[in-house]
Amino acid sequence: MDTLRALFLPCFLVSTASSQETIDTLFGAAAGDRFGAAVAIVGDVDSDGRADFAAGAPGSDAAGTDAGRVTVYSGVDRKELFSVDGPAPGSRFGESVDGVGDIDLDGVDDLIAGAPGASRALVFSGVDGAILYDLAPATGGLFGTSVAGVGHADTDAWPDFAVGATVGNGVWVFSGRTGGLHWNAPGTARDLGGLGDVDQDGFDDLIAGDYTFDAYGGRAVVYSGLTGSVIRAHYGDPGWQDHLGKGATGVGDVDGDGVGDYGYGVPCNCFASHYVEVISGATGALIYWLSEYTIGWDVAGAGDLDLDGTPDILASVPGSVFAFSGADGSDLFAYGSAGMIDGGADVDGDGFPDILAGAEWDSTNGNAAGRVSLYTLGCPYPAPQNYCTALANTTGLPAAMGWQNSTSIQANNFRLLATDCPPHQNGVFFYGLTPTQVPFGEGNLCITGTMQRLSVVNTGSAGVPSYSLDFTDPPASSGQIHAGDTWYFSFWFRDPAGGPSGFNLADGLQASFCP
Repeated sequence: MDTLRALFLPCFLVSTASSQETIDTLFGAAAGDRFGAAVAIVGDVDSDGRADFAAGAPGSDAAGTDAGRVTVYSGVDRKELFSVDGPAPGSRFGESVDGVGDIDLDGVDDLIAGAPGASRALVFSGVDGAILYDLAPATGGLFGTSVAGVGHADTDAWPDFAVGATVGNGVWVFSGRTGGLHWNAPGTARDLGGLGDVDQDGFDDLIAGDYTFDAYGGRAVVYSGLTGSVIRAHYGDPGWQDHLGKGATGVGDVDGDGVGDYGYGVPCNCFASHYVEVISGATGALIYWLSEYTIGWDVAGAGDLDLDGTPDILASVPGSVFAFSGADGSDLFAYGSAGMIDGGADVDGDGFPDILAGAEWDSTNGNAAGRVSLYTLGCPYPAPQNYCTALANTTGLPAAMGWQNSTSIQANNFRLLATDCPPHQNGVFFYGLTPTQVPFGEGNLCITGTMQRLSVVNTGSAGVPSYSLDFTDPPASSGQIHAGDTWYFSFWFRDPAGGPSGFNLADGLQASFCP
């Protein structure tokens, strides 16, 4: 007992939070620009170690009425790196945009964007926006309605890409090495997405969605990247006007079978629910539905937002972005006011994947000038939780552990506190790796095994002591807190009038830490 009592002469505490934060917001330059009609995280084009992003403004008049513009921004500070204007008035360049990998093999990823008003698509350098390929086939109405980087659809070292049209041959896959056509296929491709190698033939595949197919029943078709043959197709019900296929794209391997999976929206199942179907890339079987009101206008892979080892999924409605657990489809969080989305990369350098969201209808800078926002989930672990039962002290109440700020190791601002302690008494926060509940003094001890003590603090006149942890300076090497760790915290305090032992304890606080 005396050994344990000696332990509680200094003490330490920890906590974590699940926070959703806006990193930055950019606005369209003028009314009608529709800035954010398409958005894409495009890799590190300025070679500063951070992912960068692009946004389309198909209504921009900078190069003529509705010529359109695509602007590429630094992920670090959101400064404009360069912009590319549409090829002609009315071309609506920027209705679609995506990263395509390093087409010109200069060590920097490149981009593709569609100009469906001119039935063209431009592939341009990620370094300076120089045009690498200007694609304008003789057939394929509204060519450029959708675009996608598709990985490697042939045997060479260059990444390849796809362009969608809405009339005639709707799916076009091109060589990254030459810009020449690999293949095209009939049908409409209002949405395109790369999938990885779902048929396990050694070449990457793609999905095309057409939510207007069959009187708005909609469909989503998975194609072989190598040959253009149909691997499988999914169809909506025209009677319900499902609009199946909106936002069709790959979402990563959510079922853990080593093959990338995919999702598509069913946003207008108007007399029933609205949902996203998440499908096994290996078998075509339904893995689960994601459901929210009118959800499924766009779908994107999110990367591993909650750090559980499984990639997560984004889906939007006109006005909100939802993040779902890839492991089981459960809700993670929601953000307001966005339509087109992308994710999967750490733009702001905090160690977590971020979310890029466009709202082309935003009127902050004029009617439909548009807006693009960057969001982060921040520390994704569950918030610290209290455990173990504390007993009443001379205040008449049990002391309770609390926390403030963040459980991020990088932020290094985690603060412990305890409430309802006797005023003007000394005490110590302490922590360890093993929870328990055993009688001790006039209360219960909530931690067992090796314990780390922090410096003595006073409860003050309010009876609320606090202590700010410094993750760079633990009380001992065995008390170093790392990202991914779970520790247990409590507070020992003097309470001379509380009973024979003269001390009591707060309850316990369980906290998990993130990078």
